[in-house]
Amino acid sequence: MAPAHDERPFLHQDLYPSRLASIQGHLYWAGRVLPPRALHVHRLMRREIVGVQNVDLHMVWSKGRICIKPLPLYLLDSAFKERYVQTDPVLQSYALGFLFSYMALVATEFDLHIAHEAALLPKTLNWSTWKALVEEVDGVLGPDAYAKIAPRYIHGELRLSRLDKVCRLTGQGVVYGFLPETSTALFSEFYADHFGKLAAALVYVALMLTAMQVGLADEYLVGNEAFQRACYGFTIFAMVAPLVIAMVIFWVAMGFFLLQWWRTSREFRGKMRAIEKSKAGGDGGP
Repeated sequence: MAPAHDERPFLHQDLYPSRLASIQGHLYWAGRVLPPRALHVHRLMRREIVGVQNVDLHMVWSKGRICIKPLPLYLLDSAFKERYVQTDPVLQSYALGFLFSYMALVATEFDLHIAHEAALLPKTLNWSTWKALVEEVDGVLGPDAYAKIAPRYIHGELRLSRLDKVCRLTGQGVVYGFLPETSTALFSEFYADHFGKLAAALVYVALMLTAMQVGLADEYLVGNEAFQRACYGFTIFAMVAPLVIAMVIFWVAMGFFLLQWWRTSREFRGKMRAIEKSKAGGDGGP
């Protein structure tokens, strides 16, 4: 619920994706300049639709799931929008961008049913009312929609693992990545992604070793000194490289874990000192 006497700060907090805004210039690494796919397409792709309140996570996806922020009810209230949203150009651009994303997410009546099931839209909102709202927003946006919506919504769906990489490479989140609440999932994705690539590389190495073994049995190649040296070098590489790469992946992940542990411990100690100081101040009162 929005505070009764402080609507504008609440609206900025609810609609402004501050985390994404800090890496706005790099979002092309995480998502294409396209509207999001409709909800029924995400279901077809076997993605779980997860409702979130943090607008930074709106339309952010990872393996098997996509995060969607439920449509705030105040964006369905014309009088409220006219009073608080339309008078603030920045706020209006984010509100229009958010509604623009929902125009793509809920493109059919079946999408509306999915939105009801996922608690993204109120069940009292029927298809006729939704179409009227879409027509109203479409009339405001016109043919130059991308010029009127906030830059974040130029990119539709954003990949969580790539947002994490962007944050780490730009120094925006070396420890936690994109957001602290997603860091646990990112560790599992980190291992799955890198060890998956290592496994694929090992398959290629195995094929190369098999081909070399066949070559060594050939009368022409068995006396070829250059081929013998190449086989020897590649065999040593095949034995050592996977172990080295696996250890690098492990120690990088351990480094991130230790950084998280240190930061969490530091925050805990700081909060405990503040609590103790507050208690001491309270005990010394009259």
